[in-house]
Amino acid sequence: MGTQNQHRRRASKTKRRQQRLGRTTAASDQPVYPEPTLRTASVRGAVPPPIPPLNFPDDINNTCKDLHAIDMADGGVLAPHLFVVRDNVLLGYVGLRPVYTGQDATRGVAQMSYLAAVAKADEIIAAWETLDLAIACQHASLRAGPSLNMIHATATTHTLYGYPYQVRYRPGRTSTGLPEAEPHWLAESATITDAPLEPAIHAMVRLCWQPLDIQRPDIDMVSAAATSLRELGYTVGLTEAAVS
Repeated sequence: MGTQNQHRRRASKTKRRQQRLGRTTAASDQPVYPEPTLRTASVRGAVPPPIPPLNFPDDINNTCKDLHAIDMADGGVLAPHLFVVRDNVLLGYVGLRPVYTGQDATRGVAQMSYLAAVAKADEIIAAWETLDLAIACQHASLRAGPSLNMIHATATTHTLYGYPYQVRYRPGRTSTGLPEAEPHWLAESATITDAPLEPAIHAMVRLCWQPLDIQRPDIDMVSAAATSLRELGYTVGLTEAAVS
């Protein structure tokens, strides 16, 4: 009986973790983008408020570190995020939807590129946690130990920023029974130009610059793309520059 209970607890914990992991792309590397329609363009629902102007990449890097600490206190880590920039102006962001480990996680990360492709971004900033992404996508970690990673990328190059940390557990537990933790930030890793990237992140970055043959002058394509992604479970926020 004790063994059965242990199996149930493990299965429940695994399911919760899979639901938290908003991660990653398909083996074919080619996600199927949702087709914007008049319906999705008009469906708003619970839309996050416009995000304020930010100086990037430093402000975004610091914001992601703060969000990562908040998520660790809640028993998780920061899900992969993509920030979309055009003409030196931040247009919005995408946070990964809930995914299952393996191909669904890889596919989920790659589909985040949809907002950047529709918005015709010329720069992006992406953030993800090394070990969490490796577990979600079932591949070997490219970096040793826990680390929050970010890249600042264009169509031709990218720069990797690494923020390694130690996990410090708190006495309490979350409402779901998971241990509370906080990051103890270590010395930042040296920035690396054109560093190797995890397959899912590599696919997402590459697809951000993929031309899309979608001609719909009757709708706001960026808002429609944001709504389509929200309907798939992604967290999406747009700045006033994107919706004006």
